[in-house]
Amino acid sequence: METYQRRLSEAWLKRGEQALERGDMSAAATALGNARALMPRAPSLNLPRQNGSTAKP
Repeated sequence: METYQRRLSEAWLKRGEQALERGDMSAAATALGNARALMPRAPSLNLPRQNGSTAKP
């Protein structure tokens, strides 16, 4: 099960990286959130909040 979760998380990470390259922040945040749900140590995307501060992980 852990191997499956790791592979799925890596696929989500790759999808998130591709979305970032395209400049699609919404898709990147979704993909990286999915990766993080599977593997809590996966990277997260800290987007600026409306007041200019970044979200806490």
